[in-house]
Amino acid sequence: MLLKSVLGAVFWTGAVFISATGLLRQPNGDVIEPTAVWAGIVGGLMAGIWGFLQVDLQRPGGGLRTDGLPSLLALGVPVSAVIQLAGVMLWPFVIDGPYGSLVTQLHSEPIAVVQVALFLLGTMAWSMTPMFCFASGRMVLGLLSGVLFLVVLGLGLWQGFVLFHSPVEPGRTLLWAVVAALGFAVMTAGAVVFAKAAE
Repeated sequence: MLLKSVLGAVFWTGAVFISATGLLRQPNGDVIEPTAVWAGIVGGLMAGIWGFLQVDLQRPGGGLRTDGLPSLLALGVPVSAVIQLAGVMLWPFVIDGPYGSLVTQLHSEPIAVVQVALFLLGTMAWSMTPMFCFASGRMVLGLLSGVLFLVVLGLGLWQGFVLFHSPVEPGRTLLWAVVAALGFAVMTAGAVVFAKAAE
């Protein structure tokens, strides 16, 4: 889990830095610029697919560890969020965002760092939750997990764009604290149910 988080942080931070060289291009050939919009997209993807990356189809139990899963996630998700945050803290060196946008304020506004940390924690927790349905091995729950995963990913991309591109707003801290707390609670409950069902 932590190794995947480190590799993910290196990969996504690399994508941000490569965009500053002009070598990163869209399928139509247009250059991907190192903007706050790009930072939001990368941030949303990074957190939104985190849960999916924890599934190992070669592992018994539907791809998820069952022994001690709730405790593993209770510790692993916050630590992984900190690892991802460490990568994000490098982005302002190359991101050319609008003046006052959150991503450009990460080195000067502590509240910006808190909001990104809560965004990562919440989105990662919510992205993990559908994976319990996927690992159950039941077709209907598997289809449901796919839909929920796409919803979480879509919301993560949208909110990543809004968060990184917008000015720092103190009121947004409470919003993301609630989202993170709810996501963490739902994820933990799902892990407990999944682990008991697998016994």
